[in-house]
Amino acid sequence: MLGPGWNVFQYKQRDIFARGRGKTFADLALGLEGAAKELASRSSRWPARYVLFTNVDLTHLTTGQKGQLRQQILKGWPRSRPVHVEIVGAGELAVFLNSAPAIRSAFFVPARFATWNDSWLALMRVKLSGASVPLIGRDSELSQVRSLLEDTTVRAVVLSGAHEIGKSRLALHGTERRPLETVVALDRSMSVSDLLALEPVDGETLVIIEDPDTDRAEDFVRQALTRERLRLIITLPTADHAPAPNFGRDPRVSVLRLGGLSDEHAQELLRAAGAKFDYGLEIVGNPPGGR
Repeated sequence: MLGPGWNVFQYKQRDIFARGRGKTFADLALGLEGAAKELASRSSRWPARYVLFTNVDLTHLTTGQKGQLRQQILKGWPRSRPVHVEIVGAGELAVFLNSAPAIRSAFFVPARFATWNDSWLALMRVKLSGASVPLIGRDSELSQVRSLLEDTTVRAVVLSGAHEIGKSRLALHGTERRPLETVVALDRSMSVSDLLALEPVDGETLVIIEDPDTDRAEDFVRQALTRERLRLIITLPTADHAPAPNFGRDPRVSVLRLGGLSDEHAQELLRAAGAKFDYGLEIVGNPPGGR
């Protein structure tokens, strides 16, 4: 779908049931007449690739419906400006989505799953003292998470720690290099069967599961150990002085416990967030020599 130059993607949806397949296709073709030339005139840019997605099922013959749509899109287009036109119908979209369950679930079951990007934006809307701040004091933990996710033998990474200590943000930072393969479970009642439905035919799905109860987390981990194309990142809230959760001694499961920030990093975080405190309060909260 992608190529050098300016890539343009367009989606056209039509109500097939209301008008019938023949009239729907005719309406689609009419609406696309000269679409590439109009786009270039409107934007003052010349696309190198024009990709049309549609919910209408099309034939795969070059001289068939796809060919007709391609001719309509290129009507009036100057021959001196080469442009590649690709058309993706409903059948191809269905095949693609069935092979990419993370994308299918995140976009078509939004009440239960979210994309990495949507989860990141939601997290950024939750701001400390009204300001977005960088990840502070977690460089070591972030390196560990990324290293574990690069290790193909590791099937589950469990991040434990007190509530609101930063487990979810660390999970998102750890997977930011693979956003299209990552899906975030929003429904805490997600079942094992829901998890298994996220396993792709090819590639791998990274599933972030936030705050399941311990028994459910154990079930998820057991299933991940039997699958080659599912990887879990589980955030598990634990009390401050409670022992870390135990998932056995299987090296394919790694548990990282997040502790509180050091005084230095805590002060850096507050400064980055723009928090303003009375000087006396800062001294009480951070006495010389530590806590």
